[in-house]
Amino acid sequence: VMVLFEGNSLNIYTSGNLRDWEKHGRIDGFHECPELFPLAVDGDPGDVRWIMYGGSGAYHIGTFDGKTFKPETPEKIPMYHDGGCYAAQTFNNTEPGFGGQPRRIQIGWQGGRLGQLSTPTELTLRTTPLGIRVCKQPVEEIANLRTRTLTLDGTKLLPGTANPLAGLDGGLYDLELEADLSRADRLVLDIRGVKLTVEASADGLKLARMNIPGTRKLSLRLIVDNTSLDAYFGEHGVFYSPKMIKPTSKNISIETIGGPVPFTTLRGHELKGIW
Repeated sequence: VMVLFEGNSLNIYTSGNLRDWEKHGRIDGFHECPELFPLAVDGDPGDVRWIMYGGSGAYHIGTFDGKTFKPETPEKIPMYHDGGCYAAQTFNNTEPGFGGQPRRIQIGWQGGRLGQLSTPTELTLRTTPLGIRVCKQPVEEIANLRTRTLTLDGTKLLPGTANPLAGLDGGLYDLELEADLSRADRLVLDIRGVKLTVEASADGLKLARMNIPGTRKLSLRLIVDNTSLDAYFGEHGVFYSPKMIKPTSKNISIETIGGPVPFTTLRGHELKGIW
């Protein structure tokens, strides 16, 4: 099977000898850099959907019988929010992961012509408050880069109190946050000079253009490099924001506005370089 970008569509071809190809159909609305691969819903090998996307990463979820892809989503779903990659490609020659399937790892091009490769991200397909969505998390191998960990699980952060993350100063970080924002208006993070504000209201949680309805329970993972800040927002990373940044410091801070925020998980890992 081969998926080929032609005109404004992704077209599916099959061949028995890799020389003679038969066209079976087209899916309009995509532009170059095609991808088509299966993921099990919630890790269930008996419930598999196929993901199709082009250069922008916006994807359809559907079925594929080896010749025809049928979208089940009425509109394409964004892969990236408040930041972006382009021309992402995946590989799965990996050991079994979620649901026993080989792990599906994605790497994209981040930041335009003067850009960089993104953090490797593992994709899973899960049922979320927004419906079935491709969820993203940094690959587990990131843990191999950790050099020092500040563990503050159980911290109750009050307005105006000292920055609990002041002890971190390495510049490269893996941050894990699980918190209850039921009594707060906002949680503000300053990541090397870049402000991230999680807003809490009766409608749910909002971070930039990412909205999670019906909850004030925050799940946030941040991977911080010298020129990138990748945010995985919501349970299992239902929203993903890969951004290029220009840091003005190596420090990070966190504060709450409007009320206390209890953390079930608050961990800051300093990372070493890969070279």
